[in-house]
Amino acid sequence: MARQSSRLNLINDSAMVAGAMKLYNAIRKFAPYKKIKDSVFMSRIEGKGTSRFISVGINTNPETGAPFARAFDTGSGIHATKGKRGRYLIPGRLNPNPPPFLQFMGTNDFAGRVIRVKEVKHPGVRGIGYTKKAIDDAKPSIRKEIAKDVKENLRLYLRAEFERFGK
Repeated sequence: MARQSSRLNLINDSAMVAGAMKLYNAIRKFAPYKKIKDSVFMSRIEGKGTSRFISVGINTNPETGAPFARAFDTGSGIHATKGKRGRYLIPGRLNPNPPPFLQFMGTNDFAGRVIRVKEVKHPGVRGIGYTKKAIDDAKPSIRKEIAKDVKENLRLYLRAEFERFGK
């Protein structure tokens, strides 16, 4: 049984961590690529004044995370829902040895052929909104967990205050 308290703390740290963990798992569940799933992180409980919070996010550092995570969430290039829209210019190598060409296998009308070009205008990727799906999936259970914790902590607080009031 939880102990009585004369200090009002509606949400315990354990409930905050449990809620953040549900969101963390939901983002990993809906993320389209392993690199994005592996880049999801959860911070420690932080506080500012009387507020406390936990951050759940995706590491977009090019060296240690998944810098393309946002593109697969909100779209990029001509498919972008936010920011600049347009095609991305992808140039060949700047070093002339080997020759400065991009090389890839053709598709559709060029299937079975090796394509070599100096640059490509990439249209970007269509976003799938995996963070919104994760939030929508996790929100009901997080709310339920927090409501249960608030109810119990408020009950214990009122009980402690009224015991002191009666003396």
